[in-house]
Amino acid sequence: MCDFSKIDYVKITLLITFFTVIGLVVLFTQPALLVDYPENDTILTAEDFIVRSDTGEVTVGLSSWDQVIGVFPGGEILGKSTVYRPLSDNCLLQFTKEENILDKMHIYGDYLTTSRGIKIGDPFADVEARYGSDYTKMTRADRQGYFEAIYGCDGNNDIIFHVQDQMVVKIILQRGISRE
Repeated sequence: MCDFSKIDYVKITLLITFFTVIGLVVLFTQPALLVDYPENDTILTAEDFIVRSDTGEVTVGLSSWDQVIGVFPGGEILGKSTVYRPLSDNCLLQFTKEENILDKMHIYGDYLTTSRGIKIGDPFADVEARYGSDYTKMTRADRQGYFEAIYGCDGNNDIIFHVQDQMVVKIILQRGISRE
């Protein structure tokens, strides 16, 4: 059995108090996150998850590793993960562990377009014109001019547009595996 002295109990109490105070400071100093939900959800179809490039197209939630490598050759796997980065395109591609199907794509460059023709650098007005105004808008008080527009209805099959000063700066497509 362990014998603790009074000093040991004081040390443990001080450590717990210290980490509790640090946690509370971090919690209460974070900027507010404002979320505006739409009246109606945007229903996205399988076609909405197609991304086109000059070398072909891939479908998030459907394309296999081999199909994606055919469109984006010459990349690298990041560490021992399921994330692939093509060398010639500004994007990251994430695959499922078991099925090896593309389930998430981050687009950073203007070389790739969504199925509705949106790319990095487009005005957000173009996004609204092609996808509609039924999106969840997330903003943080500390990032002036920046917000995320989330199209989709279930948190698993979404297209997220990161917008800075009314211009698209990043696009994320995420979709569960399709059994089509």
